[in-house]
Amino acid sequence: MRVLNFTIPLNRYNGIRLALFTLSTLFLNPNLLAQHPQPIFKHYTVEDGLSSSEVHHVMQDSKGYMWFATDMGVSRFDGYDFQNFSFQEGLPDNTIFNIYEDCKERIWFVSFSGRLSLFEDEEVVAYKYSNVLEDAVVNLFKGSFYVDREDMVYVRVGLQGFITIDKEGELRSYHLDSANTSGIIYLDGGEIFSYTGNLGNGINNLKIIKEGDTTFISVDQISSRTNFNCIEVQSNKLLFAAGRTACLISPNLTSETHTISHDVLSTFEDLEKDLWIGTYQGGVLFYKNGLIGDNPMRYLEGLSITGILQDYEGGFWFTTLESGVYYLSSKYFLSYTKANGLNGDKVTCLASDSGNTLFAGLRNGTFFTITDSIISKQELSMSVTPSVQTLYFDQNTSKLWVGSPGSDLIIDGNKIGIIPGIGGSHHIIQSADGSIWMGNHSSLRRLIDEQIVLTTDKTKNPFRVTALYQGKQGKLWLGNLQGLWTFKDGAFTPAYQSDSLLRYRVSDIDELNGDLCIATKGAGLIIRHNGSMVQLITESSLSSDNINDIFIDGTNIWLSTNNGVNKIQLNFQDPLSSQVTIYNTSHGLASNEVNQVIKFKDKIWAATNRGLSIFDDYANNSSQSGPNIYIKGVSISESDTNILSSYELPYDQNQITIRYLGLSYRSVGQTEYRVKMKGIDSSWVYTQNTSIRYTTIPPGSYSFEVAAKNSSGQWSPEPATFKLIIRPPFWKTWWFTLAIILLAFTIVYLFFRIRILTYNRDVVRELMIEILNKFRPAEYLVERIGSSTVSINTRSILWIKAADNYVEIVTKDKTYLVRSTLDQMFQKLPNKLSFLKIHRSYIIQLSKVKSVEKNAVNINDKRIPVSDSYNRHLNIIKEHLLLRKK
Repeated sequence: MRVLNFTIPLNRYNGIRLALFTLSTLFLNPNLLAQHPQPIFKHYTVEDGLSSSEVHHVMQDSKGYMWFATDMGVSRFDGYDFQNFSFQEGLPDNTIFNIYEDCKERIWFVSFSGRLSLFEDEEVVAYKYSNVLEDAVVNLFKGSFYVDREDMVYVRVGLQGFITIDKEGELRSYHLDSANTSGIIYLDGGEIFSYTGNLGNGINNLKIIKEGDTTFISVDQISSRTNFNCIEVQSNKLLFAAGRTACLISPNLTSETHTISHDVLSTFEDLEKDLWIGTYQGGVLFYKNGLIGDNPMRYLEGLSITGILQDYEGGFWFTTLESGVYYLSSKYFLSYTKANGLNGDKVTCLASDSGNTLFAGLRNGTFFTITDSIISKQELSMSVTPSVQTLYFDQNTSKLWVGSPGSDLIIDGNKIGIIPGIGGSHHIIQSADGSIWMGNHSSLRRLIDEQIVLTTDKTKNPFRVTALYQGKQGKLWLGNLQGLWTFKDGAFTPAYQSDSLLRYRVSDIDELNGDLCIATKGAGLIIRHNGSMVQLITESSLSSDNINDIFIDGTNIWLSTNNGVNKIQLNFQDPLSSQVTIYNTSHGLASNEVNQVIKFKDKIWAATNRGLSIFDDYANNSSQSGPNIYIKGVSISESDTNILSSYELPYDQNQITIRYLGLSYRSVGQTEYRVKMKGIDSSWVYTQNTSIRYTTIPPGSYSFEVAAKNSSGQWSPEPATFKLIIRPPFWKTWWFTLAIILLAFTIVYLFFRIRILTYNRDVVRELMIEILNKFRPAEYLVERIGSSTVSINTRSILWIKAADNYVEIVTKDKTYLVRSTLDQMFQKLPNKLSFLKIHRSYIIQLSKVKSVEKNAVNINDKRIPVSDSYNRHLNIIKEHLLLRKK
C-alpha cells in the first residue's frame, strides 16, 4: 500500500494518553549486533539420499546432472532423486576427491587411494591404466586433474609435482626444480592445472607456463599447504590461494596479497565476475564484483566449504565436510529470519523513513529497526494479544504509527502514545490536509493534530475496514468483506453495485496514473481503466488470485500474494497484455506467503510468513536457458526396453509408457512438462507428472515430443523426441483394404441393381455411412485421469453419463471417471455425428443401441431413459435401427 506523507503538527498530544515508559528492549542487545540478511539455502543430506555428509567436490556434467564426490562414494542428482555409486557399482575406492568430465563426456572419479575410474554408458568402469598410477603414488590429495583430447591424463601428486599417463599407459613424472615454488600450467582451452613440489617454509615463487612460455613470479610468502587453489578471475588475472592467503596476479605480473580469515579450501568466480571463497570452518566468503576486501559477506558460517559451483540455471551449489550439500537458487535474494536476528517468523508489515531506516512489524508484537543490519528490536506488551498489524511512518514528525490489537499507538523515540478507543487498525493513511485516517474491524476514525475528530458508530453502523485509500481527487475509498465502498459526510456508500467484480473482499486499494487498482481475495487485481473494469487473474499470468497488498513503484505494480510476489509492468493501452514477473521461493524468497512489499534503498523488501526478504528487482534472476530434457525409460506392453531414437512395433504391442525428466533445480518437484504424441494428440498435454501412458495406439506413424519449463517460464531449448511406427495387421494393410473396398462397391452395385426400387435414398446413405465407418481410422479421446493420461477409442464408447462435476465414459470393458461436464465432453468428441444426447445426464452412441422403448433405449442390457425434452430423438434412433436392419 502506498502511503502519502504530510506534516502533522506535534505541539501536543490532544486526546491521547502519553505512556512515559520505555519499550522493552528498545536498543539492540549485543547478541543482535551486526546481524545481516542471509540467503535461504536448500539443504541436502543423507536423509534426502546423498551418500554421505562429507562431500569433497561438486560438478555439473554436460547433460545437466549434478555430481558429488563424498567419502562414501559418488552421488548423482537429477532434481528429484540421488543415485549413488560405491564399491557395488564399480568404484575402486569409496573416498572420492575429484570429479571431472572430459571432452568425450566421460565422467572421471579421482580417489584417495590413487585409483581412477570413469562413468561411461551409464556404468562405472575402472581406468585401464589405474594400476600404473597406483604403483606410482601412495595416495592422492584433492588437487588438479585433467584429461586432454588425446586421452592424456594429468594428475597432481601431493607435494611431488604431477604425472601424466598417455593412451598407451606410459607414465611420466614432472617435478619443480626450485623449492618453495608452485607451478601453474594453462592447458587446452584455458584450463588451469596447478601443482607444487617441496614447499619447505612456504611458497615464495610461482612458475607459470602458458602457450610454451615460462614465467617466474615472486610473491609474499604463502604458508605451506597441501590444499591450494588457482583460478582465472576478471578474465585476465590469476587468483592463487593457499592457507589463509590469497594472491591476485595481474597480466603485468604484479601481485597483491590478501589475508583470509580462515584456511582456503575452494575458490570460484561466477558468471557475473563475483568471487566466492570457501574456507575451513569459516563458511563461504562472497566478494561483490570480484574485489577482495576486508568485509565480504559470509554465509554458512562455521562450515568447511570444499566445493563451489554455479549451475546452468544460475543457482549455486556448496559442498561441505560436515553437513552435506547446500543449494542457493539466487545470490540476489537475502532474508532476515529467526536464524539471523528476528525473534519470530511472520513479518506482517513494513514502513520506512526518507533516509536509511526501515521498520518491520511481526505477528508476535515485535518490530525491528533496520539500516544495513538490524540495529534495534522493540517489543510491544500493551495488549493481551500483541501483534503489529500495520505501520505508518510520518517523515515530517519522525513518529511511527502502529496498528495493534487492543490499542493503536504512536511511538516517538522512547515514548509511546496510546490512541483512545478500540484499536486493531489494519490500515492507516494520511490525507492531503494532514489528517490521519485509521480503519479497524468495526469503525473508521479520523484524527487532526492527533485528536480524534470523527469515529463512525460501531454499534449502529459497524463497518469492518479491510482497505483504505484517498484518491488524488480527495475521494475516500474503503474495502470490506462485501467489496468496494466510498465514505463521505459520515456515510458509507457501496461502490460495488456498478460491477459484480467489485463485490469481492477488498484487501488493498491504490492508484496509478488515474487508474484505481483494487486488490481482492479471490478475484485477483481489478483496475478501473477508462471507465471499465479490467481483471488480472492467474489466467492473466498472476501467480494467485488472492492478493494481500499493492505497492506502486513508478509505472510498476507490485502485488503481495499467498503465492509469491508479482511485478506488473502495466500496459496502459491494453492492461491484459501487461508483463508479469513472478518471484517466489524458487528464486530465494523466504516464503511464498507475502504480506507486504515496499521499496527501500533501491531494493524490494518483502514481508513474508517466514521472514523478511530483500532482492534487486533489476537483477537478472532468470535462468540462462530452459531445462535439459531426457527420456528416462520406455515400456512397451508393460515391459521395459532400451531407449532408442525410433521404434517399429507390431499392432499388438501398442501400449507404451514413457518416462522423462527435465533437469531444473530451482523448481524441484514442480517442473511443468508439455507432452505431445503427434498423430494422436492435437495439442500439448501439460502436466507435472514425469511419465505418460498411451493405450491401444492404432497403426500409423507418430512422433513423441516432451519439453520442460523452469521457474522463469523458459522451455527446454530442444525437446526430447523419438519416432514410433505401429504396423497394421494384415487386414488393415493397403492391399487388403483395397480388396475389401472393391468387394464392398461390388455389393453396393448389386444391391442397387436388385433392390433399387425397394429402398429409398436414406437406405443407400446409411449403407454408405456404414461402409465408410468400417474403413475410417480410429479416433481417440485423450483425457487425464489421476496421474495418468489415457487415450480412449471413441468406437468403444457405449454411453457417457453425467455424475456431479464428473462424467463416466462407459465402454464395453471399462468405465472412466473424468472431471468434466457432459456438454464439455460432447464438444471434445471427434465424431459427434455418431453420438446423440437423449437426457440431460446421458449421451449415447447410436450404433450401440439394441432396442427402443416408449421412453428408453437399451444398450448392452442397460436401460437408459429418454427425457421428454429429448423425446423427438427417439424417431432418429428408430430410423437408425431400421436402416441398420435393412
